[in-house]
Amino acid sequence: MKLRPLIPIFILLILSASVFAENILHIGDSHTAGPYGQELDKLFKGAGKEIHTIGCVGVSAAGFANGNKKCEASLGSTYDNIVKDYFTSSLPNLFSILNPEVIIISLGANYLEDPEQSKLLLDQLNGKPCYWVGPPHGPTVSEMVKFEFYQKLQEMMQGKCTLIDSRPYTDYNFCPSGYPCSANPHFNAYGMEGMTMAKTWAKAVFDQISSQGFTSQAPATRGQASVGPTPTVSPIIPTAASTCLSATCNEVDEVWSSISSIVGNAESKGKIWDGTRWVAQVTVPIPIATPGGTSSGALYEDSTVKINLAKGTYDTYFISKVNGVSTSLGINPLHLLAVMSFETGGTFNPAIRNKASSAVGLIQFLESTAVSLGTTTEKLAKMTQVEQLDYVKMYYQKNGEGIRNNNLGDVAMAVIWPTAIGKSEEYVLFTKGDGYYEPNAGLDLNNDNQVTRGEYLVRVKKQGYGLS
Repeated sequence: MKLRPLIPIFILLILSASVFAENILHIGDSHTAGPYGQELDKLFKGAGKEIHTIGCVGVSAAGFANGNKKCEASLGSTYDNIVKDYFTSSLPNLFSILNPEVIIISLGANYLEDPEQSKLLLDQLNGKPCYWVGPPHGPTVSEMVKFEFYQKLQEMMQGKCTLIDSRPYTDYNFCPSGYPCSANPHFNAYGMEGMTMAKTWAKAVFDQISSQGFTSQAPATRGQASVGPTPTVSPIIPTAASTCLSATCNEVDEVWSSISSIVGNAESKGKIWDGTRWVAQVTVPIPIATPGGTSSGALYEDSTVKINLAKGTYDTYFISKVNGVSTSLGINPLHLLAVMSFETGGTFNPAIRNKASSAVGLIQFLESTAVSLGTTTEKLAKMTQVEQLDYVKMYYQKNGEGIRNNNLGDVAMAVIWPTAIGKSEEYVLFTKGDGYYEPNAGLDLNNDNQVTRGEYLVRVKKQGYGLS
């Protein structure tokens, strides 16, 4: 009841902010010159806004802080969506020429080239509302998709610019059907699928900025309610569990839920802020397998998941990613958790190594396997749990053909012996003397010098996830 006087104020704030900006300046790199920038330009113009989009291929912050960066038409650079040769102007000069009310900066990972120039660029804003669009996912894991990178970006903002996290909107398979895997980070290099992803990214950025009324507004922290805040950074902590599970946090969630339909945006409406991102207040039920059948329930309600979250074995972001990856692969998320738990000895440590081989990580990637996925075991070992899940997904896409619905054995076989997918539990995996049996002799439960699929599965169930 105490909240009722606040609601008209929130509505007034939204209405007054929504008509604030009519002139927008969007500066950026090759993504801005490409389909992402073109689509974002189109969306703002469709909303009745004047927008000037300047996309210079290969530009870094220095190109707009100091100007005089040569942008080449032959590389695809654009000015107001026209491919042309030009030299960049400094941000103060652009302000004097275009007089924008809101600035959008999309420099991707080019921030790394000169962080000091990026800070200078922010200083040149002189208080103008600004949105800094962080880098999207790329075909190879690099600094631009690491939490540390986004953390540095967020620290750099210092309230001068709102950081938009692009990663949730650009989870793209860079080995799409009909195209060879490559290191090209530009979505227009991947046909219609890539173009669709670029447009999806642009729409997400447009929605976030539009929902905030074109004002520079920091995201709400846990325990605070604001006018439809949008989270900017999704921290990816390998072993830290969610820190806000108290009754106080639940009360805040209930308050926000009661008013979000009025003051929320598309990202936050009907959801709660878990400290890293907006999540559904009630987790959507997903299938959970039990021996001999299937039951349904929420993944977060699984007793083992609860224990692991409480112990800090992984956090809610990891569970959310596991759910998303499993859904896209068409497998039970508890089965994927069971396999990763078994392979890591229950630690879910992305850097854990096998003393007898080159294997590392959540599903014990061999060096040859890592290379086939466009990375190395050294790089995998330096990733967070969430980052490495991208490679788990990629691995299953390449090696999980034929996995049957709700079949833990098939999910496990994809990792240890893909040819055993779809086979019976009596299928023999290893026989003494074949070179594979000896390292796995401990799985030979009846000591008959053979390891069957069923014997392997017994260990996965028992050690992997408390399944029986």
